[in-house]
Order: sequence, then structure tokens, then C-alpha cells
Amino acid sequence: NNAGELANVPDESGFFHLDRKKCGLTPVALDVWDGWIFINLAPAPEVSLAEFLGPMADALSGIDYPNADNAIVLRGEFKANWKAVAENFSEVYHIASIHPKTFGPIYTGKENPFGRPLDANLRGAHRSFSLWLNQNVAVPEHAKVMRWLFSAGETVTGTRNDAQANPLTEHRGVNPGRHPDWSQDVNWFFPNWHLQISANQFWTHEFWPTSANTTVWEARFYNKKPKSVRERLQLEHFTSHITDGMLEDLGNIESMQAGMETGAKPFVYFNESEILCRHGLEQVVRWSSASTVKDAIA
Repeated sequence: NNAGELANVPDESGFFHLDRKKCGLTPVALDVWDGWIFINLAPAPEVSLAEFLGPMADALSGIDYPNADNAIVLRGEFKANWKAVAENFSEVYHIASIHPKTFGPIYTGKENPFGRPLDANLRGAHRSFSLWLNQNVAVPEHAKVMRWLFSAGETVTGTRNDAQANPLTEHRGVNPGRHPDWSQDVNWFFPNWHLQISANQFWTHEFWPTSANTTVWEARFYNKKPKSVRERLQLEHFTSHITDGMLEDLGNIESMQAGMETGAKPFVYFNESEILCRHGLEQVVRWSSASTVKDAIA
């Protein structure tokens, strides 16, 4: 029934010592932080959500998320381990080579050719960093449709514009270094959830392992609802642009997974700028080796 209790058993008298109370849906523990629902599948959670989030909650609590009722949802199935997929969205090192025409011009430039992060914070099991923005990037002359779409003063997507900046960017935990050339923050909640915030938008990534080498990825981009044909076209263009970038990632991640599975090399080098990836793997080892959750977060 709606309470999760077993409602009916065909030929119930034919079972020995059937206890209906034990046969309903198994309860799942959940808690809410700042409007986000966290699920804990442990039969008896060892720590509270507040204890688990620790300094991450302290840094980000109280953010007012705009347009939370209107999301673009993108979903993909990757033939790769979930950590490899999550790491791809947690560093900028690959952007110049994998996304030279999509994301590269935004997050890399003459002053920062490899998109090195502005700063980083390790917060217990979780981690964050702030990314650089190429403020000299311009829409190419040949991209006539794009130039027309975004020539208006108002857009529905995350373009950086002082007149459009949302109050969320004033929060102490967003761009904590107050860098003028900031583009976005990547907040990676252990183990498999991203909360990313830019000057005019926020979005999330989820990475769900379905086997040792397959992963379901799901992203939600939150934008205001279009009020005109131009705004609707802006949203469709934004979605297409993001999708193109994700397709570029797909081929790269799966090729990387295939290479790792050969076992030809027993090691992987991480760049200094890939600090979220390095901390993420350290936490995976820590949690996998810990006897209890309390030990893991100690």
C-alpha cells in the first residue's frame, strides 16, 4: 500500500509462519540539507547527514538556488568505471585538447593555456575548486545565429553578465577567493554527486556505477523558464552546445577505460591541477579500508 506495507498475499494460508510486517518495503534512511535530499542505504546509518557533510555544509549552507523548478536533464551510459567518469568532470586539464571549439575558448586562454584552477578547498570527504574564465572570449564572426541569439541584454542561460548576476554569487562559499576572473565552482560531494555554480546558473552531475566498468551519468542544468521565442532558442542552443561537449567526453572516457583495462601500465599520473581527482581517489581508498563510517570521516 501507500505506506509500504504488504497489502495482499495470494494463497496466504499456504505459507508457514508468514509475517506480513516483515514483508513490506524496506525503509530507507534519508535526510535533507538546504533542500537537497540525501539517501543512505545503510540499514542503520552510523552518522548523521550533518556529520557526513561536515565542513562542506558549513561552507555552502544558506545558498538560494534560482530556477530550481526548471531543469534540462541529460543522461548517458558510459562504458567506463564511475570514478573515471566523475574525474572527467572534476578537472580542466583535458579541456584544451578534448574541447578545443566547445569549452576550450571559455576555460583556457593566453593567460591560462591549461585552465589551471584559481584555488581549491578539501573539506573532509568532499572537495571544491574555482575555475578560471577567459574574459576575452568572443562569439566567432561566422557564428551568425549564436551572435543574434545572445545579442539581447537578457538570456536564460549562464552567460557572465553583471546585470544578470544572481544573488547566489554573493554567498561566502561561492567563489570564496573572490577572483575577478572566476567562471564557476565545482563542489564534489563524496562519493558521486557534483554541485556546480556559475555567475548565473547552477547544475548537478550524478555518477551511478552499474558494474565495474559501466556508469550511468545524469546532469541537471537549471535555467529560468523562457518567456519569448528568442529565449527558447537560447535554451535550445545552450542544450545543443552542452550535448556536443558531452559527446566529446564520451569518446575520451571510454578510450581511457579501454587503455586501463589492458593493464599495459600499472600507474596513472595526475597533474597538480587535478587536485579533486587526487583527493577523490584518496578518499575512496580511505573509505574502502575503514572499518566504520566514523573511522572514514575521522
